[in-house]
Amino acid sequence: MAAGASLFERHVGLPTDQYELNGYSSTPTQAGNWIRTLEISRSILGSELRSEPSPEEVQSIRDLQRGVYAARELQAGDQVRRKDVFFAFPRTEGQFSSGEWNESIVLAADVEAGASIKQSSGAMEAPKPISVLKDSAHEVKGLLAHAGVTLQPQFETEFSHHYGIEKFREWGATIITIINRSYAKKILVMLPGQQHPNHYHKLKEETFLVVLGDLTVQLDGKKRTLGPGETLLVPPGVFHSFSSEEGCVFEEISTTAIKGDSVYQDERINALNYDDRKTLVDNWGRFQMSTRS
Repeated sequence: MAAGASLFERHVGLPTDQYELNGYSSTPTQAGNWIRTLEISRSILGSELRSEPSPEEVQSIRDLQRGVYAARELQAGDQVRRKDVFFAFPRTEGQFSSGEWNESIVLAADVEAGASIKQSSGAMEAPKPISVLKDSAHEVKGLLAHAGVTLQPQFETEFSHHYGIEKFREWGATIITIINRSYAKKILVMLPGQQHPNHYHKLKEETFLVVLGDLTVQLDGKKRTLGPGETLLVPPGVFHSFSSEEGCVFEEISTTAIKGDSVYQDERINALNYDDRKTLVDNWGRFQMSTRS
């Protein structure tokens, strides 16, 4: 089970006056013990979904956080740069943690040198859109690693964000193109809770093959949820949308992928330029991204 097995089988037998129980069969008692052990193992492994942390866990993590302190006297209106602060234990109540801090914080009140920078004394600007994609890239990499997908140096990656980068976690998908010739293969990653809006392809025929997680597809108005190893054919001209509750990695095997071949049910998406709903990733390691949108 820890290695990923999902099907478990035992042969169970009963001796009779004519036949003894053979050596490869379990008795009902042995089978019952085996099932109980299996359930204990499942309980120990837990769910792939992260449960709500306990108060003790939250406090233990807080105890390991460094607080943000002013390295010099700061005034209201100052934008707090890295040279203006230092990180140290303890993090006091209401104080920015080192993980929360960034150079978008603008002070709303004066702060003395050596004093903690409280969340009440600083206003944090909304994260730049590109940071949403950078944070998501870490999760995409994690799902690919969990699925055992190894990428060679030559591939193209794009973030699809149909309603803007700031809504990528709700509406979007990460698309990795491996091959695009007379046939094409892509790897798509859906983060937990992510949706891809309803659309069809004028020319492309595609087949989805789920590698990891769950994928719910609305195909021509009919819903189907796919698990690992399951496939679904999507013909040209048929509206389809897809989403994932827990996160999903799936392959798309298709005819040639052609730019501009997708037609969306929402005319607002159709009205966008291609580059307005796509962000290209030039380098996974340094997160160099083309931000034409």
